[in-house]
Amino acid sequence: MTEERPLSPPPKLMPRIGSRGAESFLQEGKVLKDALSRCFPPGTTFEPGMRFLDFGCGVGRLESQLTRESRTLEIWGCDIDEEGIAWAKSQFGPGFRFFVNDPKPPLDVPREHFDMVLAFSVFTHIPDGWRDWLKEIRRVLKPDGLAFLSFLSVVPFVKTVGPADRLETEGMVVDGAENDWSVGGPQVYQTNAWILENWSEVLPVRAIFDEGLTFQSLAVAAKRRADGPPFVVQPFVRQYPREGYRGFVDHDPWQSGNWWLECGWCSAGDAPPLNGWFVSDHAPLKSIHAVAPDGREIPIEHKLRPDLGAAYPKVRWAIDSGFTIAPDALRAMGRGRHLVTITSTDWSGRAHWMRMQTTIR
Repeated sequence: MTEERPLSPPPKLMPRIGSRGAESFLQEGKVLKDALSRCFPPGTTFEPGMRFLDFGCGVGRLESQLTRESRTLEIWGCDIDEEGIAWAKSQFGPGFRFFVNDPKPPLDVPREHFDMVLAFSVFTHIPDGWRDWLKEIRRVLKPDGLAFLSFLSVVPFVKTVGPADRLETEGMVVDGAENDWSVGGPQVYQTNAWILENWSEVLPVRAIFDEGLTFQSLAVAAKRRADGPPFVVQPFVRQYPREGYRGFVDHDPWQSGNWWLECGWCSAGDAPPLNGWFVSDHAPLKSIHAVAPDGREIPIEHKLRPDLGAAYPKVRWAIDSGFTIAPDALRAMGRGRHLVTITSTDWSGRAHWMRMQTTIR
């Protein structure tokens, strides 16, 4: 295996991890690796000699992007899928170690063995027994080790299950509890508040990155509690899906090297305006409003976006779909992190909104 030609598994193994093909598999692995590096606490890096475990590694989607790191790190992966693990063992180089784990703890590894434990798309399918698995992750982590655990929160719940109110009220919702693993098994959804209260009883959660894996959220946990409160940020623009109504903010969350240090639009220096757009297939936009967390209206300008006219040629009013917020209007909120809500209404009466985390320095 070489870094220039990352491995991708045979087609029959792809559906088990939700990948649609080789290109999708490799792109998803790249996103996972990039997101993970941005979720490292400041000062944390891959140090030579580190040992980490990808718990629920599937067929090595993340590992396919770690060939260079495997020269100096000890990369372990485990999964309940015997066929997937067999394929990974036969394909990956000497820096990787794969093993099959049982559906219930313990793992066949010593205590305090790993500097990091990753669990991507694992606790999203464990409605019961999640506490036992958290205890097991705690057991195998070194005293200063870190765990990176993904979960499904509000946005995917709204997209796949129903209104957010139910999840916000119950804290944890299981959809498809009787689903067989051949169709993905049960889907577990949790709010940030539920994660902070329940997971932290076993592994104190130091940070949550809402939709930090673009669809799943990511919790960073450790054996030792941090001195301050948990760090909760939103790297990506949050919007509930609405058929025929799209929204976007011209913001690249991947520009920042570390989401702990910088996340969202920043007013440092001569920052440009915050630009974005909404497009409704049903009718032209009637109004666009921006609101600060305290309910104050933020001045916003409805503007033309000729590029949208080209992108959506079947929506004849798409060109009149843009907006801009001047830097001074955002700075007026004061220093700190703010969640700005931007809402548009079209002439058919439909409304759509999105939220943008804004950092004022």
